[in-house]
Amino acid sequence: MAGARVAVQEYGVSNEALLDALRARGADVTAVQAYQWAMPDNLAPLEDAVRAVAGGGVDVILVTSGIQFDHFWRVAAALGLEAGVRQRIGEIVIGSIGPSASAEIRRLGCTPAFEPAHPKMGQLVREACGWPRSQ
Repeated sequence: MAGARVAVQEYGVSNEALLDALRARGADVTAVQAYQWAMPDNLAPLEDAVRAVAGGGVDVILVTSGIQFDHFWRVAAALGLEAGVRQRIGEIVIGSIGPSASAEIRRLGCTPAFEPAHPKMGQLVREACGWPRSQ
């Protein structure tokens, strides 16, 4: 790849490992961020979700993009509830829409319980409804 010019379209989060690997092979790499996810203007629903998880009131979390999970943790930290969430999150079934979201879930120290057979919202919800629960 020495001397090759490579443009990598990013999906909201930079994949530093990929960019570094291309550069290590001699490529001239340009990261192109086609879009960027920002925190919502109204954090109240996300804050409520964090409080519910920390309080033990959540059984299932469905993640449709890795940045959602990142924002969840940022809000947990801002509320001072990160320790409480970490304590409870292992008891929660985390459904992930696909490999990219699952990688972010793992990066943040959690484990997705499943990915749907097809990376679609409807399939994610259907599979979550049928997920075995331990009692």
